[in-house]
Amino acid sequence: MKSFLNLLSLVSCLLLVSNCFSQAVGNSMYGIDNRYNYQNSEELTWQNSFNISREIQIDENSMTFEVNGLFNRKADAYLAIFNMTQVGENASVANDLLNTRYQNFVNEVAAAGVKPSDIFLDMVSQVPIYELEVTKKFFSKTYNEVPKGFELQKNIHVKFTKGETMDKILTAAAKHEIYDLIKVDYFVENTSSVYETLRDSVIAYSQRKMSNYKDLKVNLDTVYRVLTEQTSVTFPIDRYSKYQPASSSSIEAVGKKSGVTEIRKPVVMFYNQLSYHNFDVVINPVVLEPVVQYTCKIKMRFSLKKPVETKVQNHYKVITPAGDVKTVEIK
Repeated sequence: MKSFLNLLSLVSCLLLVSNCFSQAVGNSMYGIDNRYNYQNSEELTWQNSFNISREIQIDENSMTFEVNGLFNRKADAYLAIFNMTQVGENASVANDLLNTRYQNFVNEVAAAGVKPSDIFLDMVSQVPIYELEVTKKFFSKTYNEVPKGFELQKNIHVKFTKGETMDKILTAAAKHEIYDLIKVDYFVENTSSVYETLRDSVIAYSQRKMSNYKDLKVNLDTVYRVLTEQTSVTFPIDRYSKYQPASSSSIEAVGKKSGVTEIRKPVVMFYNQLSYHNFDVVINPVVLEPVVQYTCKIKMRFSLKKPVETKVQNHYKVITPAGDVKTVEIK
């Protein structure tokens, strides 16, 4: 009876833990079908390379295993790119109006610690705007396209080093009618050091793994081996998922047979980092903000030493009086 109560308590605890995890899943599960629509085929192919089982493959002559490592690295600098579009009756007017907005923006973000040397204005395009002009004749009308103005586009590149500065930059941009944030790039200095640290951690884990196999009496031939290595990097722009969290069901409306007016449900995007469940080694696992994720996979194949069979034979060599040598077996 006591063992049954203990078993019942264990099951209750497991159910409680299960419920705790289910409550922490989040609303993103509502849009699970659309989570990876943003990814291109190349990124999906890369991700699938890590979405495989790490089962150890052993046959009669060899053993193959792999170790996957992940390094979460906070960016050292960021680059935000905004688009500015200005229309004017001629190219000169459009350029003057745009440059005025740009200079006001530069002065505004200076208060946020962004120096003018960290801002670059990139010329994108300048095209005429055409409108239709009607030419009346006796029995017909002709519509002709004629230039009525110019559209000028320039991109603003803003470099900054602190993530919280982005909010101040956005506020300054909106104040001067700059609304189109194209993208934000993340930069990491000395990436070779990042890969070296990650590679050393993966190798150290591999060595511990080999030692464990030896404890299991798996005799590895350390002289002959085949090794392959794959490295890659994933930036935050590649790891944003989207979903629509709003629910549309209404029991009360169905019961009253009244009409239902659907509202617009915005598409929500969130940072969805690479999952850890396919990695043996994770450096800096706790992530507060979007990070650059470096990966390293090492795959090794060892030849297995076959035990050498030895047979002990007990015998003597006897020299006869005639000088001949004879073998006498002892059983």
